[in-house]
Amino acid sequence: MARRGEDRPALDQIREDIAADALRPIYLVRGGDRQEALLGRRAYDRIYQAAVAGGPRGFNEQSFQGEKCRAEEVASACQHLPMMASRRLIVVRNVNRLKQEQQDVLAGYCQNPSPTTVLLLVEDPNTGQRRGQPSPLDGRRKLVKAVKKKGLDCSFKKLYGRALEQWVAQEAEALGKRVEGRFADYLEGVLGNDLGQIHNALSVAALFVGEEPVIRTEDLEQVVSGRRQEALWDLLDAVGGRKLEVALKNLQVLYAQGERPEPLLNLLKKRLRQLLLAEKARAAGMAQRPALIAAGVTPNMVWKYESQMGRYRVMELRRGLSRLLRAESDVKGGSRVDNRWSLERAIQAIVVGA
Repeated sequence: MARRGEDRPALDQIREDIAADALRPIYLVRGGDRQEALLGRRAYDRIYQAAVAGGPRGFNEQSFQGEKCRAEEVASACQHLPMMASRRLIVVRNVNRLKQEQQDVLAGYCQNPSPTTVLLLVEDPNTGQRRGQPSPLDGRRKLVKAVKKKGLDCSFKKLYGRALEQWVAQEAEALGKRVEGRFADYLEGVLGNDLGQIHNALSVAALFVGEEPVIRTEDLEQVVSGRRQEALWDLLDAVGGRKLEVALKNLQVLYAQGERPEPLLNLLKKRLRQLLLAEKARAAGMAQRPALIAAGVTPNMVWKYESQMGRYRVMELRRGLSRLLRAESDVKGGSRVDNRWSLERAIQAIVVGA
């Protein structure tokens, strides 16, 4: 089942498979270092969403952990017919933690896979990162060879130069923006080719420019300079996760870098509003991931929000939004109270539930 153009980026091939409604029977998503981790998550998310679409959720999905399962169990699950859908999805996480003999057994299934099942094999994301971690799958062994013959080996390389520029432009387009200037050179010079950091910088820049359709290099400089971009995300995540000490620490970092309260208030309102909408959707019976997407969280950012779900009750999130609106009124109305102190008090009230 090898296809022409196999040297093209894996994400492009996955997009084409999905657009043609022609998912392959096997996908292997490789582990990678921090730079490629975002691409791996994107590949997983797209394959997963496409594979489970069009059928009742839960009935046609099954997940295994490589360190706990046997290849025979996985192969047996793959042979089951889908229920009220065109396909089943079987996920094996940490597949490289399977013992070698078990990998060979799984390779036997991959040589003749079921046409009604998508088998998604995912390497341990920490593969090769630290001493004692498992080795990546050996490309010379049966399993990887079978995947390459019948499915797609989704390996990712670091992006540089023109490839990085194209990726940044695509990310901006997904955020409803376009980029101008020497944006790729600037981002690569400041953040290297850490795609997660670059995506975060673009996301904050998109909020920073508001309704403007263009993100310029000078806008990126505003949010990336020093630790500003990192501290912004850490502040939002800390408030969402009810970690008061971490939130206040990052707030002081931002103030030390000259950040004003107004844009921080806008970002915090957006975060609480998304969590509120997601919690209401979940209370109405929606699963957590679809609830976050329905609340306006982009699919590739859902993982950042998942640990924040359930930290607040719906009523607490509503009170939190009211508290931020009050702080915004103080800031815009010229209150005698220092603007920075108004925001700090609002954050304290939200996180502790006062």
